[in-house]
Amino acid sequence: MALIGKIRKNSWLLVILIGMALAAFIIMDMVAGQTSAFGSDQTSMGAVAGKKLDWKEFSRAEQIQGNILYGGSGANIYGRRSLLWDYYVEEAIVSKEADELGLAIGQAELEDALFGNNLSTIITQRFRNPQTGQVDRQSLNQAKQAIEANTTDPQYREFWKIQVDEVKKERLQNKLNNLVSKAIYTPTWMVEKTHQENSNKLDFRYVKIPFDEIENSSVEVSDADFNAFLSNNKAKYVQNEETRKISYISFNVSPTSADTLAIKQSIAEKISDFRTTDNDTIFVENNYGSIDGAYVNREALADAVADDLFTAELGSVLGPYQDGNTFKAVKLLDRKVIPDSVRARHILRRATTQAEFIAAVTTIDSIKTALESGSATWDAMVQQSQDFASVPQGGDQGFAGQGKMVKPFNDMIFFEGKKGEYNTVISQFGVHLVEVMDYKFLNNEEGVKVAYISNTIVPSQETQDLIQDKALEFLATNKTLADAEAAIANDSDLELVTTPAIKRNDYIAGQLGSEETSRKIIKWAYGASTGEIAPAVYDYQDPIDLYVNKYVVAGLQSKQAAGDVSLANIRSEIEADVRKNKKGEMIKAKVNGTDFNSIVSSFTNAAIDTARNISFTSNFLPGLGSEPKVISNAFKLALNGVSQPIIGTSGVYVIQPITNANPVGELNIPQLRQQTESVVKGQVGTRLMQALVKNADVEDNRSRFY
Repeated sequence: MALIGKIRKNSWLLVILIGMALAAFIIMDMVAGQTSAFGSDQTSMGAVAGKKLDWKEFSRAEQIQGNILYGGSGANIYGRRSLLWDYYVEEAIVSKEADELGLAIGQAELEDALFGNNLSTIITQRFRNPQTGQVDRQSLNQAKQAIEANTTDPQYREFWKIQVDEVKKERLQNKLNNLVSKAIYTPTWMVEKTHQENSNKLDFRYVKIPFDEIENSSVEVSDADFNAFLSNNKAKYVQNEETRKISYISFNVSPTSADTLAIKQSIAEKISDFRTTDNDTIFVENNYGSIDGAYVNREALADAVADDLFTAELGSVLGPYQDGNTFKAVKLLDRKVIPDSVRARHILRRATTQAEFIAAVTTIDSIKTALESGSATWDAMVQQSQDFASVPQGGDQGFAGQGKMVKPFNDMIFFEGKKGEYNTVISQFGVHLVEVMDYKFLNNEEGVKVAYISNTIVPSQETQDLIQDKALEFLATNKTLADAEAAIANDSDLELVTTPAIKRNDYIAGQLGSEETSRKIIKWAYGASTGEIAPAVYDYQDPIDLYVNKYVVAGLQSKQAAGDVSLANIRSEIEADVRKNKKGEMIKAKVNGTDFNSIVSSFTNAAIDTARNISFTSNFLPGLGSEPKVISNAFKLALNGVSQPIIGTSGVYVIQPITNANPVGELNIPQLRQQTESVVKGQVGTRLMQALVKNADVEDNRSRFY
């Protein structure tokens, strides 16, 4: 009763609560309705020609391809994602065009592209033997058998499905290319015109006055000059999509003298144990060093220890010494004269998978046992070798110099094997049974076998933390790019760097490179305001030694919408060209008359020269580079006529043709037409797809996901 009384006294509160509950119910219903209606869009990366690209499918394909093709490596993951995106975009476009044209891939054609005599380039690339450059048919047939027998692991089956789709897309795209190529026709007038432009050649004299004839300090460039240049070159700077420019201050991390001394000392402290250890291999492994079975000559050793290693006692340890960016200590394990060349023969059983290696080792062991027991001869056993090219020679590799064979084979025959012994060697080709047959000693040069322990000279964690604190302090006291510019004005150690224009899905941020951190900065920039500084300090890691090598404070310098570029956003990029153009006008004004000698006498760096055998379609002038304006003007002038000053790419020119263009003789139109068309047809493979993508309705939402 007391509760009811309180409710009656506060009925206004009850009304509000009921209203809030109803509002919440309505909002929930609206949200639920949206999720139901657009649920598939939550994982949509975009759409191409009406076909949606699903993030889950994309992500799964990326994972599978990464594991199968790249061994699970995360290196350049954004580059791989970009390639995969391009594939899905092109596949959607090709499928749509093929459907409308009635193009398809039959089962027999697909089988031929996957396993037959007309293999897809995708198959030839992925099943190419790196040593021979040819398709490894054995591996391809094994893959086919495993797929047909359903004995491959699930991930490889998924990869194969993706690969089949890639092959289908490639074949359909080839058909589209062929349709367009066969439709290309060059009319006779164009054949004649093209031949004339390619064949007509002339010589001309010229005076070149380089732009540096005028000092930069004497050239004043106004806004009017910038606007005029941009107006005359507007098409060159039109952007297809919006961009951002990011400015950043990099706080670089370098090892201090204390860091360097500590690393040197850490090596020095291990030398005594390195000298006395009874297991060099384990000691080296535990101390991140290296040991090699090869014997090396003086040229392969650091200057600091090269001479001493050839006089020191075996077991001696030299160091610590600095070799590049590393402190090392080296132990002398052995020293002997090494042959200049070795003759050996082998029996090879090829292997690429674990199962194949196990089988190959078993086969080689049985062959070795048979040879050593005398129950079989080499000539009989070599017939089992899968190095088919050497079987007719009994597996004989002839005399080979140091380093001419793959390393495991090389080290065995030069440093480990003995004449007449049978040794098993595993290499990237498979499993070898090797017999050393003979040696040649010409120079009698000694080699040494050594082991190393080493530490790379890197900044300590304390040093990294100090630089991070400096970057954090800078960020805390500078909230805008204007603040940052003012702060570094008198600090010679810091510099504000601005990237080129960056698109929404780019992953490279100028000189900062393509690390994941760069992608984070770009994503931030597309949600920031101009002049704003990012709220976090970004760190970049050394790709080899894995320490933080710089901390970055980043800000948004500018935004540029798609279409014409504003002068403010491109001013710094075109300033050199605008200044060069202004210099050109100033030089033109100083050129008096048409006499080459008098022109040269008016300038310090001007020179007279001759360009010979130049055609209208030439891209470059020998010794001058790209000068299209000069070439086009040369073909406009009459023989011995002198041009007005021409502002070129690298200077101002005055030119004079000294020969007439060659007259065109009788033409073989069919042959010339075929030559002209072959050039255009050769470009269809790339330019057709570029045109289709450019004109396709592509919705790109990748930045929502990564």
